[in-house]
Amino acid sequence: MYLKKLFVFCAAATAALLTGCARDVVIPEVMQLPVDGKIYTRCNIWFTNPEDISCLNYQEGRILPIGSEIVPVSATEKEIVFTSGDVEYTINFDADEMMIPVESYIERIFTLEPVDVLLADVSPENQARIKSGAVIPGMSRDEVIFAFGYPAAGRTPNLSNTSYLYYQSKDRTFRVVFSGDEVRNIIPPLN
Repeated sequence: MYLKKLFVFCAAATAALLTGCARDVVIPEVMQLPVDGKIYTRCNIWFTNPEDISCLNYQEGRILPIGSEIVPVSATEKEIVFTSGDVEYTINFDADEMMIPVESYIERIFTLEPVDVLLADVSPENQARIKSGAVIPGMSRDEVIFAFGYPAAGRTPNLSNTSYLYYQSKDRTFRVVFSGDEVRNIIPPLN
């Protein structure tokens, strides 16, 4: 009898692992959304297909701009689904690549502050650059994050590093190099 129970338990555990059973995450709770509050993108979210967005925020394709109002649809430890306008977006989350929990990632890409509050201390010229997804020398670390998103923690474990590593595509990376708080250089992919 003991072996039969052990077998059933092991079979159930194996099935749960193979099916990728992921716990639900409630975005409004993560964001501590007040009644009648709104959620916005904290940074530009880049995509080629709105239904298949990498959590690494590949810098190619189109941009869902910073400050876009979003409506959460669902979230698990594997994906975050939301709408903005009439479009549904799905971000595929990989905790092994990001090295942070999905809740921390949600707090990095979404905010309760509208874009005029987020960019209040940013010059009009740099606001335009951020909204178009451009970074130039002289911009601040915060401005880089607004334009490109947070760098993956696995490749940039500390935001006070002298450079941030970003993905242009799955196989191509580039670096934003800082001198203090300002961008000194952008090193493009070598290939």
